Amino acid sequence: MTTTPIQPPSKPIPQTVEASGVVMFGECTVRTGACLAATSGPITAVWTLPGRIQIDVCGACLHEQLRTGDWHMEGTRQIAGTGR
Repeated sequence: MTTTPIQPPSKPIPQTVEASGVVMFGECTVRTGACLAATSGPITAVWTLPGRIQIDVCGACLHEQLRTGDWHMEGTRQIAGTGR
């Protein structure tokens, strides 16, 4: 009887986002553990690519999404030893 080795789960492909460059006051829709605008605060809008769906995100959640590799933004790079 032969056995098939169990493969570790593959890494999810990061969502590519594009920054709007606009800072406004509102609610963060991402709400990671580091969120600074769960009820209201300074946020920015990013758009998913392709599709251009708007996501309102605070600076802390944006940084966390990029740091963990859940999101990717053109012109940025992941710091070695962090994320996935």
